[in-house]
Amino acid sequence: MKKIKPSLLLLFIIVVGVLLRITYITEIQRNPFFFAPFGDAQVFDAWAVTIAEGNIVGTEVFFKAPLYPYILAFLYKCAGHHMLFPRLLNLLFDAASILLLFLIGKKIWGTTTGIIAAVIGAFSGSLIYFSGEILGTSLSVLLSLAAL
Repeated sequence: MKKIKPSLLLLFIIVVGVLLRITYITEIQRNPFFFAPFGDAQVFDAWAVTIAEGNIVGTEVFFKAPLYPYILAFLYKCAGHHMLFPRLLNLLFDAASILLLFLIGKKIWGTTTGIIAAVIGAFSGSLIYFSGEILGTSLSVLLSLAAL
């Protein structure tokens, strides 16, 4: 029996993870809150719009980590303001996180562990859920894994 190359298996896992997130984002578009965020999502979105409009520093003290709104502002400035764009950005952050999970697992315990870690990341319900929210969770996970 032929052995599957780890790189092909990893690519398959990442593609499946991305497809799961695309399916989830497609499904939640039917929710009325998809286009009218509330709570923290509304704050991040409004903050990003303000930054994109040129108010880069603002007038208030940051009460949340500002990196995500600045990244969203750059996205809004380049592509326009649409509620789908932040979710697609989160999807990209998650795809990179799956890759980093593999690399960390492989480096510490070997290729098999890296594959298992990538599968867990790809199928994690929490990560899939947060990819569909306008929150900095996907970015935080990515940056935490990058720091490791």
